[in-house]
Formats: sequence, structure tokens, C-alpha cells
Amino acid sequence: MEECVNYPDLHNKVALVMGIGQTASDNPSAWDNGAAVALRLSQNHAIVFGCDLDLTAAEYTKSGLPGPCTVMAADVTSASDVSKVVDACMSMYGHIDILVNNVGRASSGEAVSMSEEGWESQLRIHLGNIYLACHKVMPIMRAQDHGSIINCALNAGVEYRGKPQNGYSAAKAAVVHFTRAMAAIFAKDGVRLNCVVPGSISMPLVKEGTHSRGDAIGDIFGKRMQHNLFFDQLGSPFDVADAVAFLASAAAKCITGHSLVIDDGLAVPTGT
Repeated sequence: MEECVNYPDLHNKVALVMGIGQTASDNPSAWDNGAAVALRLSQNHAIVFGCDLDLTAAEYTKSGLPGPCTVMAADVTSASDVSKVVDACMSMYGHIDILVNNVGRASSGEAVSMSEEGWESQLRIHLGNIYLACHKVMPIMRAQDHGSIINCALNAGVEYRGKPQNGYSAAKAAVVHFTRAMAAIFAKDGVRLNCVVPGSISMPLVKEGTHSRGDAIGDIFGKRMQHNLFFDQLGSPFDVADAVAFLASAAAKCITGHSLVIDDGLAVPTGT
């Protein structure tokens, strides 16, 4: 784990992290994005409040943070659960300075093979949760005259990755534009909104999805990564977390409506 950049202005900021759980608790070196984000913010002396569908995974993340952290179980596709999380955070601290929307899980299928339920589930998981969180948190940040919201999209939302994940890709593309539109609307209120757009990051969910397929699509995707990664390695969750910490900080005070791609050059056309 690399040493983190220090952002003094994050000291005592309250950061609400949606999707904070660390799934591979049996392997301390296998981090998830949300857990890595929580650690980077905590290392910068932010106060972390997080939720996850899996409370055990959230508690595991909490146990590894150097600073204060509160976690609770929540389904972020549920309006009532999101309300409970935001209300609990406000009850404890009275303000929310940073919101990180990190929840997601890819599902395969294109328009012909994907069921309506599968399509709607992908939109709900990847786009609906961001709407619900912003719906609850934006009025708080507007009243404060400041705030930073970072949404996690994915390069599947800006390019075709060689895998038939139409619902997932469409939802992630919508996250990018939702963020840009919200950034334009709420800039006057002192609230910044940005996206991080990871490529294939070395974390448990990606490894599971890439190596467990054992089919032609998985082989094509693996070969594409092998040919197009400029640095001969996948990025780590801490590359994503470093980007989130930067965008949350005053170092990014003039940045809003931006999508920061973190993909080792995977999306750059190389002809291979």
C-alpha cells in the first residue's frame, strides 16, 4: 500500500461512503474500492460514516481505519434505507461534507437475452442508488453552501469493453451524465460533483468476474487488457481512492462535472 497524499483541509470533514464493505476479509491485501476510499479519507483525518448491504464487511473495513468511523447495514437501492443512513449521519455530526457513491455489481446480457427484471435491476443498482443518495444529501450540502459528491462510474460507461453488459454499461454512462448535469445545476450552491471512472481494477469482484467465466468473451476481454494496459498491470483500489480523496479536497476546488478516468490507458485506441 502506497503512502497517501495529505490534504489538510479534509481534517474533521464528515465523509459518507455508500458501499464501504471489504468483501475479502480473509485476504488483507485484497481491497475493494469502497474500503480503500474509506481508508484514504480516514488517513486524511476525515470522519467516516459508511454503509453496506453486508454489515460484517462494513465492520471489517471499520476495524482497519485509523480514525473515527461508524457503519450500518443498508440497501442503497431502498429510499427508506438511504434516508435512515443520512439521518443517522446527520444526527451524529450535523453536517455531511463529502458523499461517495460507490455501490455496484455488473450483470451480463444484451437487449435480447437480458430480462426486464435484469435490466431494471442494473439501473436501480448503479443509477438509482446515486439518485437516492443525492436526493437526500444535496439539500444538506446546499444549506451548508459547500460539499463534494464523487460518483463511481466505470469505463464500461464510456466505451465498449468487449463484454455484453448492456444494462451495466448504460447505467454507468447515465451516471457520468447525471453527474455533469447535477454539477452544472448546483455549482451556484457551492457543491461540486465529479466522477471517478475506473478501468479494470485489481480487486475481488473484478478478479471473480474475469477469471470465473472460462468462455470466449472472458478470453477476449483478458487479451484486450493484456494488449492495452500501458503499465503492464491493473490499477489498485488505492488508485481509485487517491482520486476520490483529491476530488473531495480543496486541491480540486475548481473541478466539477469532471470524469476522471483511472484505467492504465485501457481506453486509449491502440489498434489491438
